[in-house]
Amino acid sequence: MRIWLVVLALLCPLAALAQPAPAPATKGLPPDRTTQQQVDLANGSMPFRAIVSTHRLMSGTTAEADIVTTAFLLENVPVTGRPVTFVVNGGPGSASAWLNLLALGPWRVRLPQDGVLPPSLDPTLIPNEQTWLAFTDLVFLDPPGTGYSTLLVNNDETRRKYYAAEGDVNALATVIRRWSEANGRMASPKLLVGESYGGFRGPRLARRLADSESVALRAMMLISPVLDFNAWDSEWQPFAWATRLPSLAAANRHATERDMEAEAYAAGPYIADFMRGPGDAAAVGRMAERMTALTGLDPALVTRRGGRIDWWTMQREREPGRVGSAYDLTITGIDSMPSAQYVRAPDPVIDALKAPVSAAAISLYADKLGWRADGAPAPRYEILNGAVSGAWSYGGRQGAAESVGALRMSLGADPSLHVSVVHGLYDLVTPYFTSKLILDQLTPTLASRTLLLALPGGHMFYTNDASRARLQAEGAALVAGAIR
Repeated sequence: MRIWLVVLALLCPLAALAQPAPAPATKGLPPDRTTQQQVDLANGSMPFRAIVSTHRLMSGTTAEADIVTTAFLLENVPVTGRPVTFVVNGGPGSASAWLNLLALGPWRVRLPQDGVLPPSLDPTLIPNEQTWLAFTDLVFLDPPGTGYSTLLVNNDETRRKYYAAEGDVNALATVIRRWSEANGRMASPKLLVGESYGGFRGPRLARRLADSESVALRAMMLISPVLDFNAWDSEWQPFAWATRLPSLAAANRHATERDMEAEAYAAGPYIADFMRGPGDAAAVGRMAERMTALTGLDPALVTRRGGRIDWWTMQREREPGRVGSAYDLTITGIDSMPSAQYVRAPDPVIDALKAPVSAAAISLYADKLGWRADGAPAPRYEILNGAVSGAWSYGGRQGAAESVGALRMSLGADPSLHVSVVHGLYDLVTPYFTSKLILDQLTPTLASRTLLLALPGGHMFYTNDASRARLQAEGAALVAGAIR
């Protein structure tokens, strides 16, 4: 989930990935396992197969990486025409357990709805009434360094290869094609769900799959995505400030829908006054007045900041002694380091959920799915791997870290492809208004097959019960449109 803008390495080709790989896993990973499962929901029991598979990626005769996939396939339905959705999270360095165990899978972690997410939350899994398994089979992918997936040769060369925007997409595309072949699903309608950096992966994966792996996607859902890192953050650039403004206003009011007035101000008068600079007292005064009304912050503070409110300020100044999450500004925690210049307290969303979601994932594999190593110590489960994000290369060329071009090409290449982009209203990490302005630049022909939604909640808005139900409904509609 967390996004790191660190460019430390050049990309390396993955031309050898298409070679066949031996089936057995190493480094303590169990052999592939298929089990019969059932989840009891309000409208009846849902029988399904769970398949945990390890996919080995080779370079010549050298085994370089093992990528684990976790699939849930509904039983008692014809495979012909049955859609399959591939799911990947973000980071880079994030496992797919977030979407699996909080939103889409057959089981989920029970979350309180009072705005408090303690790390000691009970990780016991419960049936997920909003599972997508009702209308599509699901395959969750964990890139190397996340979940139980791992690099088998952990040196500078393989890290440059797999911890990079291009190499990562090539590896995931290879695994999607292999899984489809191994399970007789090459002819199935295919969709992709990607969250955060997974949303950045989405359009690039669509291109790679179609160009090199004989796999065409019918639809994509990009959840809280970053589509262009070049526009993500800059102290001097008005775009970065303006795109967070509607989210600041939404969080202040706990809005349940987009505030068109705030959006209009952000895209017009705010940018115009911003560009006049801090030397224009009249422009600064107008910005301070409007931003005070939108954010609910102290007028003197807003005036001192010249109407430019960064997320650090908004996190800290709304409620004395507490700090709001950058991932969901409406959820706050104790500011344990109030004298620090910047927020250093654990994030009350992402840091709070790491332990219970990790514990739930470990229990899922060992207990429910029976996927455990006999006689060997279990490898560490990586829910959010900082070593991966810290080593990540976003591209060796200036301006390379964007997926908007790939999105345009994918929509242009296939007139039947539809793309839904779904954000949380209170998210400051990947604000919804950034995606809106990017999608607004598509030609009418391409834009007609895109949909933007902003739901109550933050980066992981599906922790909100109502928003998770809405996400399920939107997913069902997207899948139904894809298989017509």
